[in-house]
Amino acid sequence: MSISEPFIKHVEDLAQRGPFGNGCVNVGLSFDGYHMPHQEVERLFRRALKAGIKLITSHSCNFGPSVPKALEKYSLFPSPEDDYTIVISHGNYMDDGDFSILKEHRVPLACTPATEAQGSMGWHLLFEPGLISALGADCHCLTS
Repeated sequence: MSISEPFIKHVEDLAQRGPFGNGCVNVGLSFDGYHMPHQEVERLFRRALKAGIKLITSHSCNFGPSVPKALEKYSLFPSPEDDYTIVISHGNYMDDGDFSILKEHRVPLACTPATEAQGSMGWHLLFEPGLISALGADCHCLTS
């Protein structure tokens, strides 16, 4: 199982051509494939960051491996000197180990309580002590 070279080249091309909209829009990367081999995940992240990606987002739900644990295992969390950010979405099924990792690396969690309730995703973590969290609206079709 691998991430296709054409996809990675497309990400690189978009990142290198940006920012767009007179500097108002930068390309980010959304990635949920932590079931893939470590080398593939690392290859995508390293090349995207080298091309200029500044924001990587990942869903942390009740499918696949733990996103915080995978990011830590693969050494993909940004250091204070790096100029990119990782944002985790939802996170309703995370355990105390996941919380500790997010707190240690100061990685923000985007919470969408209306979507999470509508989708039966568990209790939202917007006010979880010690986490950096943000309130989001997600998509209109799930919350209307």
